[in-house]
Amino acid sequence: MDLKNWYDRVREQLDRLDFPALWAGFAPCPFALYTHDTAVLNGEMVPRPAEFYGNTSVCRQGEYLAIWDMEADPPADVAGLAASLVHEMFHSFQFRCGEQGWPDDLVLAATEPQPAFLALRAQEHRALAGGAPLSEVLALRQSRAALQPELLLEEARMETIEGTAEYVGRLALARLSPAACKGAYARSAQRLLQWPDLRRGAYDSGPWLLRRAAEEGLPMPVHPGGEPIADQLARQLSLPEVRLQPELLAEAERRLERERSARRVTLRALLETAERTEGDFAVCGYDPMQLRAQDGLLWSGSFLALRQADGTVRRLFGPCAVQLADDPHRATALFVPRM
Repeated sequence: MDLKNWYDRVREQLDRLDFPALWAGFAPCPFALYTHDTAVLNGEMVPRPAEFYGNTSVCRQGEYLAIWDMEADPPADVAGLAASLVHEMFHSFQFRCGEQGWPDDLVLAATEPQPAFLALRAQEHRALAGGAPLSEVLALRQSRAALQPELLLEEARMETIEGTAEYVGRLALARLSPAACKGAYARSAQRLLQWPDLRRGAYDSGPWLLRRAAEEGLPMPVHPGGEPIADQLARQLSLPEVRLQPELLAEAERRLERERSARRVTLRALLETAERTEGDFAVCGYDPMQLRAQDGLLWSGSFLALRQADGTVRRLFGPCAVQLADDPHRATALFVPRM
């Protein structure tokens, strides 16, 4: 893979963008592309820095930069990669602005939604993808708040952090490749209809909320600012009464039971070959897209990092699990398959 060529072409695409026009106050930051052992940063080929992991924003030598793993997520085209980097640059913008409303991935992973919560969310997604007025969408959101307010808050924070970054990335894509942006929204609408998990769905519901707000002429939410974008939008609207569709409730109950059964099979296979280590651990690192939880266990097919009582960090790779304490951020035992 010619990293330098990709870097130069992406740089040309980014230079075409007016960043403050995408979002007030937004400005570009440095970016890097990398593989397992090599990175291109500031136009120069260097060994891959140790802090490069995933596609995200990292602080390196006091400066935020956007990074992209070209092996784990090989790009289809340069415009799409440039838009993805705008998304990650927006995270750098959020960090620089002192954003306080970061979601808690561990609460999202460890809390199972009630069937009615999940059914209302599916109904909300159908309204959003189907072109319903924003007031109807947010009225369904308000109904969920009465069921599990803490869980909804974490979902709304995820939607605000990731959904806004994705929306700004799509605004960039619309300028670089309008047809690609149209396709991205079409695929996004389809994903919303497929009962995505609470974290993944936020990447699609957020852009659609903001797009719908723009179409209805509403002022854009203040972000970064700490308050979920959905709450800011709801205050500007009169919300109608809505009712839960009973067929969606029945489907939610079936889906939850299937997911529980599938997770039990996965956990049983893991625990049958795992070595248990007792202790007191703080969960300090994870791949958020790979987290699952059930029956007091948190597990990942990717990796988990645990800080031990003496301050050292132990990293578990591959299928691994931890026994959670009452606090989802702490573990009392590790389960790692024997080699």
